[in-house]
Amino acid sequence: MKIFSIHYNKPEYIEIQKSSIDKYIKFEHEFIVIDNSIDINIKKEIVNITNNLGIKYYDCNNTSPSVGSSSHQHALRYLLSIINDGDSIMIMDHDIFPIDYIDESYYENCDVVCLNHIKGHVIYPWPGLIILNNIRNKSQMSFDPGNIDGFNCDTGGNMHYYIKNNNLKIKEIAERHMYQDELLMSTMDYLFIHLISGSDWNKDYDLQGKLNLIKDKLKL
Repeated sequence: MKIFSIHYNKPEYIEIQKSSIDKYIKFEHEFIVIDNSIDINIKKEIVNITNNLGIKYYDCNNTSPSVGSSSHQHALRYLLSIINDGDSIMIMDHDIFPIDYIDESYYENCDVVCLNHIKGHVIYPWPGLIILNNIRNKSQMSFDPGNIDGFNCDTGGNMHYYIKNNNLKIKEIAERHMYQDELLMSTMDYLFIHLISGSDWNKDYDLQGKLNLIKDKLKL
């Protein structure tokens, strides 16, 4: 399986993410960083870190000055351009880290593992953490947002059609919040931890405090 992580503005997360993947992912995998940064100094740091850690690196040549959805959509479009039918992939945001052991049994009997977003009758996966097992009909895939059956959907919305048209079997991730206030994070199936707003776009959280908790959990 190829594990893709999209990094924008926090290069320091890469080593923590790799350490957590090395420790807890028990199926055969390749960890790959997609560089979605626009700041030249951050880009240089991402390149240096991935080189030093021996991580495969792709630059998706982002030009969007936003940490929001348009930037993320660009990275996801790029990702779709470098995968193929038959691939099994995991996509994770830069602020998601495995925290317990995960093997093939977690995904082998389904096509998609995801946290669902629901707008009316429209159901689509949150692309911050998603597994696509043995991809088929890749040309039909799109993580773009849009108006889906009358409902305005954010990034990932168009996956509703792809999943429905290909009759894919979904395993839904359960998300639960942990800690609170400035240290608010969430767990996903108690196997992953999500830093929440790890890019610090809203300045609402104590990111260093969160990272200290994660490092303690990972014994880093």
